[in-house]
Amino acid sequence: MEDNVEYWTLLGLYEHPRLAKLEPEYTEGIEDIIEQAIHSGAPLRHTYNVSPKDTKPVIEKWRPAIAKEVAVVEKGFKRIKIQDVSSLKENHIVQELPSKLVYTIKPPAGDGLAEGEQSFCKRKARIVCCGNYAADDQGELYAGGAAAESLRCSLTYTARRRWRAGILDITGAFMLTPLPQGFGEVIYIIRPPAALVQLGLAHPDERWQLTHGMYGLRQSPKLWSSFRDQKLKAMVISAEGNEWVLKQGKAEPSMWMIYEAGGTQEPEGLVLVYVDDILVCGPLWLVRAVSAAIKTTWKASDLEMLEYDHEIRSS
Repeated sequence: MEDNVEYWTLLGLYEHPRLAKLEPEYTEGIEDIIEQAIHSGAPLRHTYNVSPKDTKPVIEKWRPAIAKEVAVVEKGFKRIKIQDVSSLKENHIVQELPSKLVYTIKPPAGDGLAEGEQSFCKRKARIVCCGNYAADDQGELYAGGAAAESLRCSLTYTARRRWRAGILDITGAFMLTPLPQGFGEVIYIIRPPAALVQLGLAHPDERWQLTHGMYGLRQSPKLWSSFRDQKLKAMVISAEGNEWVLKQGKAEPSMWMIYEAGGTQEPEGLVLVYVDDILVCGPLWLVRAVSAAIKTTWKASDLEMLEYDHEIRSS
């Protein structure tokens, strides 16, 4: 970047080169898009990012989505008062972080059960803490995910074996991951988004003391990845009168092969993970059994199967 800027300056293209922050791309007029979808009877097919300023005038339309998100994330924190934060600082390392709501409009679930607006689109609100305000000394934060090549290989191998494929995602994955609570560990205090106070879903003097990970916290991906893999290694799937286990790949740690317990034959299925999205491939009975085992371990979406006339997408 520095070399390029110097080169452009020498060419006389820019007398005063500068860097600018890239803002996320928002779709304008989202309410008009929703109304058009309803009027035409054609459900939305794409996901749209919505600017917070466009949600303020119609915040009540977002109340169900926000309330649903609060019900998910509140499992990962304790509600405390502002004065409690001062007491915590006397004996602990405390980091206070703001939070915000991220709004999206998604295609409808497609299960035929939704009514009204929800049969044309789905409003989704996610509460994230602003982890970029946290101290820099955070240790190892990197958490790998399945590469596109791994997905292609998995689907190619699935087709070759004449397997089936289905996908499900873990609900509130980061909030399921316990934060380290030992001596010397940092305590994170989150200030709820202003929209929650506006809707009466949080008190102005309320703060959240994290007990589990949260979206936006920089440690969350790494902590969730380790927590998830420990559970997958210990998972035992019962199906067809036998037990099946998952063995993690070496070249691709995000790929897990499904073997009969104690067996050394070819794998009977595979699992590919990307953060909280899980692709399960294998004979239909095994895909369903693995999905059931995952849903016993974590709260997850319903298994969505890939069909010749039904495409699937990760959330």
